[in-house]
Amino acid sequence: PTTLVAPVAAQDAPRIDDFDNAKEISALPFDRTVDVKRATRADDDPSCRESGHTVWFKFTPNADMRLIARVRGKKTPAIVSVWTGERGALTAVKCNDYRPIVEAEAGTTYYFMVTLNNGTGNLVFNVDGYQPPTNDDFDNATVIPGLPFTDTLDTRGATTASDEPGTCGNKNSVWYAITPTASQLIVLDTNGSSYGTQIGVFTGSRDALTLVGCGGNQGFRFDATAGVTYYIQVVSGDGGGDLVFNAVGHLPAPNDDFDNATTITSLPFSDTLDTAAATVAPDDPTDCAGTNVHTVWYALT
Repeated sequence: PTTLVAPVAAQDAPRIDDFDNAKEISALPFDRTVDVKRATRADDDPSCRESGHTVWFKFTPNADMRLIARVRGKKTPAIVSVWTGERGALTAVKCNDYRPIVEAEAGTTYYFMVTLNNGTGNLVFNVDGYQPPTNDDFDNATVIPGLPFTDTLDTRGATTASDEPGTCGNKNSVWYAITPTASQLIVLDTNGSSYGTQIGVFTGSRDALTLVGCGGNQGFRFDATAGVTYYIQVVSGDGGGDLVFNAVGHLPAPNDDFDNATTITSLPFSDTLDTAAATVAPDDPTDCAGTNVHTVWYALT
């Protein structure tokens, strides 16, 4: 007997194959799985030197935010370009990127053109949105009420103010402020963060800041004067991530100076002491190598 097999219709290209049918992203985070085997390229598709078939997405944020897009799917290598405007008059925001980061403005529609490179299966397109943290701007610096202090923060939405000081870097920073009640050594670090940072310490006011110093991934320490407000800029770098900010204060030991040497009244004797803030007096004798070193003092008769 003869078996009749109906012809298989060719699979239509995805509905979002064309700019006019770009998939509307209504909320973030967004994930969409798309079968791209039949994707095409329109004659008027814009180009950032791409030449592959395309699918389209669009998003209009209702607040200023940072958008981070990415494509997942090992069998469908793809790149993403981001555009604003309208068909035939598009302006490139980001070109040829595997993880484009866009500083998006509220009310502007952003078009994501995903260009395929010989993809054979499904791709997963993802967009996340991040708004600035509360201490993104100098004027909203987080006040450190006391030491020790730790803060955990998502900085992927951190921005760069136009008047940001650039001495220690200024890309996507957050701010802290501390006014110590006693002079002490303050040690800052970002150990435990998901990315490298730069730390800057300043005194003064917004438009008249004086640099105290800068530190990288190993942190920064400085001698703080009681009653002076210090502004701490943590630069997150491009993209940011999970920030862990730590601040610890060390007061000088009570026997830091010769005149305040701790008297040993009897033997045996033991003492436990934080010497992180030990200082060098101008008239301290040098060590055996002739070097002025930080000291604490004991006296025994």
